[in-house]
Amino acid sequence: MLWILFTPWIMPQTEHIHATWFWIVGVFLCWTVTYAALTEDRVFDPGEVMQRVAILACTQVVSTIIKYSLETTSRRNWAQDLKHKDEAMKLFCILEYMMPKHVIGPMLMDAGPIAESIDQVSIMFVLIHGFDDFTRSYTPSQLLKFLNSQFTAVDRIIEKSKVTKIETVGEEYVAAVGVLPSDIAVCATHGHRVLLERLTSAAKEILHMQTEEVRFKMGIHTGPIVAGVIGTKLPRFRLFGDTINSAARMMQKAPAGRLQFGQQTYDCLSESFKAQVTDIGDVQMKGKGAVHVFSYDGGSSGDLAKKGTGGSDWGHAPTGKRPSLVEAMVATRRPSGEEAVDIDFEECLEGASAPDRSSKHWFLGERQGFDREAEEEWVAQFHRERFLAGVDSRMGLACLLGVAITGFEMVS
Repeated sequence: MLWILFTPWIMPQTEHIHATWFWIVGVFLCWTVTYAALTEDRVFDPGEVMQRVAILACTQVVSTIIKYSLETTSRRNWAQDLKHKDEAMKLFCILEYMMPKHVIGPMLMDAGPIAESIDQVSIMFVLIHGFDDFTRSYTPSQLLKFLNSQFTAVDRIIEKSKVTKIETVGEEYVAAVGVLPSDIAVCATHGHRVLLERLTSAAKEILHMQTEEVRFKMGIHTGPIVAGVIGTKLPRFRLFGDTINSAARMMQKAPAGRLQFGQQTYDCLSESFKAQVTDIGDVQMKGKGAVHVFSYDGGSSGDLAKKGTGGSDWGHAPTGKRPSLVEAMVATRRPSGEEAVDIDFEECLEGASAPDRSSKHWFLGERQGFDREAEEEWVAQFHRERFLAGVDSRMGLACLLGVAITGFEMVS
């Protein structure tokens, strides 16, 4: 009887605990009756045998109820965890378009302030030159269409070059290399030059976007920064320190149509790129004094595209319906392996309100309204994390318990 009470923690699932009935009826009762019939040696009288069977049956019912309660609790906890995972996944899909992925996990876990100091980062500012003239000559709709067209084209270049977009503020676009954990690892292994080549490659393509009407002023600076997430409402990933201020000054003082940077950035460039830059000399910058700078035109000086033929064709009417932000996010969303949630939790909840009767066990078999797919997922998770994880200890416990009870009955 004692070992039957331990079966809820030994048997993997509720349907398996019904196998104990085979021992009660098929082994204990039938063997006792058969032994008495064959040997005419009645160890127990019929009344005592039926009493023992009744006690064992009651114990089995109690064990089944306990196992059912344990399994129901496990299913409920699993469904709740699945709901939290689904909600976290939806939030992740939104946040990954707002900030680097490596800071999203700590945000979702509420791990406190997210901040780190990075020794070497290169930051690039891109400014649309003469933007005030555009604001005066365009309607609000035209102005936003123009900005969206320019910055969407820059987004594509930045993503292709594996550069990290930081933010856009007004007519300014900010990007950087060296802020991601993968970039930091590359910098430690191969040096910052590899990362800076990505940034200068992106800068060259952006310079080639220019037209006679649309010109860019660009600036890069290299140095240490502090990176972190600011705010709980509309949180943003920000960079702080003198490096970002210096990059902004480089952009402000740059001639239209050129990229400008200082000695710190120049020292990290490859020799082939250094051969393409122009030494400007000292330039007065606010809060910096005289700063030695270099300039780069992307090899496109004097070869600007005509309006509407280069960069982004913002001046023409769209040929079809412009996709919404949500449609664009869905279109660019890729499967993420183990992060993907395979079961729709809303369907699981709908099933809980009207469970499928065909999915129940014949006795204490309520499946919490899981459909077939959810049931298979839960069983796989249960066997992986509960049953298989402790099968050795449970089987050892069962054997030890069986030996102890057998020895106790033999002595008594």
